[in-house]
Amino acid sequence: MAFDFMGVEMIMSGDVVSGLVFANAGIYDAAVGSGGLLISAVVSGFGQVDISSGGEAIGTFIYGSQAFEYVAGGGLTIGAQVGSGSQEEVASGAVSSDAQIIGGTEIVYGGALAFDTTVSAGRQEVGVGGVASGTLIVSGGTETVYGLSIGATAAAGGVEEVGFGGTATGVTVLSGGTIQLDGGATAATYTIASGGTLRISEDFRTQNGYVLSGYAVGAGITLDVIYGGSAVNTTVDSGGDLIADFGLASGTTVLGGGTLVVSYGGSAAGTILSGGEEIVSSGGAVSGTSILGGEEVILGNAVAGGTTIGAGGEQIVDFIGVAFGTTVLSGGLEIVDGVASAGARDVHKMNQHLRALEVTQKLVAKAEASMRTLDQPGHVGDHKASIIAESDDAEVGCQRRERIVGDLGSRRRNP
Repeated sequence: MAFDFMGVEMIMSGDVVSGLVFANAGIYDAAVGSGGLLISAVVSGFGQVDISSGGEAIGTFIYGSQAFEYVAGGGLTIGAQVGSGSQEEVASGAVSSDAQIIGGTEIVYGGALAFDTTVSAGRQEVGVGGVASGTLIVSGGTETVYGLSIGATAAAGGVEEVGFGGTATGVTVLSGGTIQLDGGATAATYTIASGGTLRISEDFRTQNGYVLSGYAVGAGITLDVIYGGSAVNTTVDSGGDLIADFGLASGTTVLGGGTLVVSYGGSAAGTILSGGEEIVSSGGAVSGTSILGGEEVILGNAVAGGTTIGAGGEQIVDFIGVAFGTTVLSGGLEIVDGVASAGARDVHKMNQHLRALEVTQKLVAKAEASMRTLDQPGHVGDHKASIIAESDDAEVGCQRRERIVGDLGSRRRNP
């Protein structure tokens, strides 16, 4: 029979206690021993519930800044609701099933198991040696994995982050969801649906960056390369987006309808545009881009070096943007409203109401849809004159909109 011991409800073998409210009573407001069962308890304030080996709690409601449920090895908790500021700890050998983490925290220690947890605006942390299976992460919730996560689903604002030494397998990322792979993480298998995001980063503890090689970014999918992350030999298909945001993208191939966005602190090297688009925003830098159809847009305070523009390709250098070492091959086109230094090509004045307006409309629409960081959007065509450069004509050095260079020979005009 359950009894009160110094303000602690003792629930022992054969005892079934339902609907009790525990708050601020003692070290443990309730202690569930072997063979004891606690049903639909409410734990608030500084209240605590301790579930020992062989004990069981069903439907515990835990809320409050210090409310706490601890499940010791051999203990079992089913259907706990963990509210904002409260916590559930599952120790080695213990099991948690069907918990709902609604703003609170569930910690799954090494040797512990958590099944079918739902994380909403809260956090589940799976420690080294811990296992979480079937976790659903939504609405600002996060699962941080240093152990093993099996069959998790991230959707509608949910994030699964796999840290150094952690492993995730069978992950499904639905629209609005994100899987983040930090340096030293292992993602055995994962599926990303349209509207989902794959993010690669460094592990903040070890500062090891995650390197992703040979990934294909499909339609509706975003690959986000952030702090310390590297994406190598990526293919961006039509409708896909790669964002280098303090990360590095190298050897990327962007197909028609695909987009590579290099934001502040990000960089890209050796990109091949095969009908796709590369947008370099303020603070971004790219080098060695080959434009074989499609366009490279250099916005204000962004830098591009060594671009080669082939037939059907375009490079647009916006106001305050910088391009140097550009090579314009036959059939290529460079539009300069910023600063450009390059080899032989032809340069023409462009009225703001013609080609520049067309470029502006397309650029602004694409930038608003694709870019999370655009400190200076830049509007090509907002100025009185721009420069169009084609191949096989006179050298153009350090040009801006105020300097318009004419055709070859004696027609060259100095500023």
